Amino acid sequence: MRHPVYLLLLLSFLLGVSACKKDDPEDKLPPATQTGAGTFGCLVNGQAWLPFGTTGSGSDGIDYDQGLVYIRARRFETDGRNFQSMKLYIDSVARTGRYPLGMPHGQASFHDSRSEDCYLATQEPGTVTEGQLTVTRFDLSAHIISGTFEFTLTKPGCEPLKVTKGRFDYRL
Repeated sequence: MRHPVYLLLLLSFLLGVSACKKDDPEDKLPPATQTGAGTFGCLVNGQAWLPFGTTGSGSDGIDYDQGLVYIRARRFETDGRNFQSMKLYIDSVARTGRYPLGMPHGQASFHDSRSEDCYLATQEPGTVTEGQLTVTRFDLSAHIISGTFEFTLTKPGCEPLKVTKGRFDYRL
């Protein structure tokens, strides 16, 4: 009679130990570094979003020109036909600090080629942008800019887009 009880306890223990852990989407993001590592990532509506693939036209990364910061990242489907792109723009960047992602000095956009009617961008009529970009390292002598970002884009008739845990680390 004791063996079934021990067997049941052992089986319960083994099932508990081997139970699958829920994957944390944040674990898929690159670390938030400040070394010019060339990284970009965020959570889009709770799912990890990282640049992927290329078509050979244009480039992902960052441009900096006398205070203007323009960050671009794209994700291509493996079939090469569909893509998503995210862009962040801030003007008057001269030091570390927080910069709002709203007109007139900041913009955010997200485009999904599968839903052309729902292009979400600060400058698009009807789109509401709330959020910020925080520059955590701004080093012109080392040619490095790093930071974090989060924002929400909403537009009537479209699903809201919530970007959280964003991070970037680029060489200028």
